[in-house]
Amino acid sequence: MIPKISFIIATYNNELFLKKCIDSCLNQTYENIEVCITDDGSNDSTSNILELYDDDTRIKFSSFKQNKGICSALNNSYKMTSGKYIAIIDADDINYDDRIERQYKHLKKTNSDLVYSNFDYFYDNSKTLIKNKKLKEPNKVSILFDNLISGGSMLFSRKMSSKVFPIPDDLEFSDWWIAFQAVYFFNFSLIDFPSFKYRIHKNNTSGNNDNFFQNKRKNLARHVRYHDYINKVLLSNHKLKKYVIISKFNLLYKKSILSDSFKERLIIFINSFKYVTPSNIKKYPIFILITLFGFRTLAFIKNLVRY
Repeated sequence: MIPKISFIIATYNNELFLKKCIDSCLNQTYENIEVCITDDGSNDSTSNILELYDDDTRIKFSSFKQNKGICSALNNSYKMTSGKYIAIIDADDINYDDRIERQYKHLKKTNSDLVYSNFDYFYDNSKTLIKNKKLKEPNKVSILFDNLISGGSMLFSRKMSSKVFPIPDDLEFSDWWIAFQAVYFFNFSLIDFPSFKYRIHKNNTSGNNDNFFQNKRKNLARHVRYHDYINKVLLSNHKLKKYVIISKFNLLYKKSILSDSFKERLIIFINSFKYVTPSNIKKYPIFILITLFGFRTLAFIKNLVRY
């Protein structure tokens, strides 16, 4: 018998999209599937949608009375799993039917602990699918700057999941945390095909442009908390301490973007000299501009040029 694979989903106020997401999990060509869902304190009709699946033994779900955040919700969904492998999908996205079958075969063929895939994306008010650009595999340096592994395309082993979970509640970047673990401690592999459709709408980060600066600052604050935590992980392993320099530079760079004080930005810039490496020196031209003028001014100028 083929091993069971457990989808984990965290959902919050996704009444418009959740059913299509769940159905895309249940309709996989790979047959031994379960779907574990946590409603993170939704105040819409999410509970009514979940009740539609009361008689389907492949579905497990529970609800928080109050919103606790995506990491807490994913941790809770993970506790419900019984599969040998774990797959993640966001509640507003849609799997392609052959996603798990293709990913599982690739995982076994490459002896990987985690496989991930590309994706197509679409705007919620349009039916046109847009092909994403070809992904690159991250390394121990690049994963500190940005996450190149989409959380909604991940399939990974129970062995890896026991190290990944529970995800620290205050990280917020659950997919980046899992990707970091894969790159530093496990075997991972990219299978280059679109495994799901990523939906861009006004309620998710990609689709919300109403308050650019507020969203940017909020996201950067999350980045700062993430890098603070990752630095501690790197420092706790003597084999990885050499990567702390890169991560600390990234932390200072993002703190500079957050700052509205020229004096503070200048101090941050001077402190960054201790962490210059060939991998981050190319960021210095932008770093200098941010130090001199601040991110808000540069973004304003960019918008003027655009329009």
